Amino acid sequence: MVFLTWLSFGTLMLSRWWYANPNYFPQIPVAVWNWLDQLLNAHTVDDASNVEFFVVTFLALLVVIAFSLFIFIAYQYFIKTRSRHFLH
Repeated sequence: MVFLTWLSFGTLMLSRWWYANPNYFPQIPVAVWNWLDQLLNAHTVDDASNVEFFVVTFLALLVVIAFSLFIFIAYQYFIKTRSRHFLH
């Protein structure tokens, strides 16, 4: 439950920051946006903004998951090395 809360909150905050500061993040090429708009039948500006919202939110979720996995692996590594250090 805590992990799902962290994923939701982290994704929300990162996607909010992404919208507020798009210059800090890599730009997705226009050709990719055009392909996504065509794939998802985005004919109006509102449809295109919905596509942008879902892409940014999905990418933010992937970043939060990758960050969480990195922290978990690092924690496990340090716990194991610390226990080995105290055993000797």
